[in-house]
Amino acid sequence: MCMDDQFLSRLFDEDEQQLAIQAQLNYDQVISEATKKSESFINRFRSFGYIIISLRRLISLIMTVVILYLSYPVVMNILSPNQQMNASFHPFRIVNTYGAFGSVTKVRNEVILQGTDAVRLDEKVVWRDFEFACKPGDINR
Repeated sequence: MCMDDQFLSRLFDEDEQQLAIQAQLNYDQVISEATKKSESFINRFRSFGYIIISLRRLISLIMTVVILYLSYPVVMNILSPNQQMNASFHPFRIVNTYGAFGSVTKVRNEVILQGTDAVRLDEKVVWRDFEFACKPGDINR
């Protein structure tokens, strides 16, 4: 026995069949409208996402231009023979010079810690240097 629409239509009178057809048409219309609304929402969401991405890119570009503009005096100072160490060139202090290596000399004085196991201290005592892992020292250690 096949229970298709034609068979099932025999179970209902004509008014009920018209109601079923109208319900099917209404269902199709509701689905079509919901699909259009969801597509509209998705398109609005995509355009909103595009606006956000464009805004972020614009802000990044503006910040890059500002940093480059503010960096010009700093770069000129670094290239100058009369550098100002640890100087700031703008009130916002976004970019500045860092003078950690401005006064490196060829001579390096170091404190060397030494210790011994001897109980009595005399001329025969052997002293050993203590090396620190983070301090410059013997290059062969």
